[in-house]
Amino acid sequence: VVMADWQVITGDCLEVMRGMDADSVDAVITSPPYNIGKNYNGGNDNRPDYIEWLSVVLQQAAQVTDDCLWVNLGYRKTPAGNVPIVFEIWNRLGLYLMQAIKWEYGAGCTYSSRFNHRTEDWLWLVKDQTRYTFNPDDVRDLSLTKYVNDKRNSLKGKLPGDVWYFPHVAGNHTQREAHPAQYPQPMIERIIRATTNPGDLILDPFAGSGTTGVACVQTGRRFIGIEIDEDYATIARARIAKAAEQARQLTLGIEQAA
Repeated sequence: VVMADWQVITGDCLEVMRGMDADSVDAVITSPPYNIGKNYNGGNDNRPDYIEWLSVVLQQAAQVTDDCLWVNLGYRKTPAGNVPIVFEIWNRLGLYLMQAIKWEYGAGCTYSSRFNHRTEDWLWLVKDQTRYTFNPDDVRDLSLTKYVNDKRNSLKGKLPGDVWYFPHVAGNHTQREAHPAQYPQPMIERIIRATTNPGDLILDPFAGSGTTGVACVQTGRRFIGIEIDEDYATIARARIAKAAEQARQLTLGIEQAA
């Protein structure tokens, strides 16, 4: 276990990132507000210039990352229909789209006029399609090795596809905090393990309840979170500090055993 440094900054993410050097973090992993009127992000969750504002924020995030940007968003209603927000924005960022991941979460809104909504999109964007981090062996399912007679399959296990199932952090979920849009930690850990290396510095400009930070310290990465709401920033700091202490105790246990 590599011990990780971390911090959560209270402030406007655009202003904070404008004060950061270009290429100063290894990855950005974030889920901005969806502009659907929820009570978070200091009122930026329900603004008429949402797409323009978010484009500027993510363009700045693209400037500060040296490798990749992972961004998760849902849908918004437009005159042309229900449009995935990420696909309205990604081509403004100057990054190469490696892959679009479909996140299936099972529970969701129930409609009578169309099929029930059960998915969101993650975009994996990189600065240089010839130089980026990808660690497939770190995210393989080691239990799925039974088809060993097919030389196309790895004995190290099955690599995840581009549709991921992770349930929402909602209801009585054990990880749930006082935040209206918390995403599942195992999903973030998969992204971190696959597309960053131990010791890398990861930024989440919409840190929320700190899930990305918790996943970072538990996988030996460093973390910078930016959160405009002090209440959520306080929750994030407490969660990450607890995870960092657990990682420290684990490291001590391993060293003592050795």
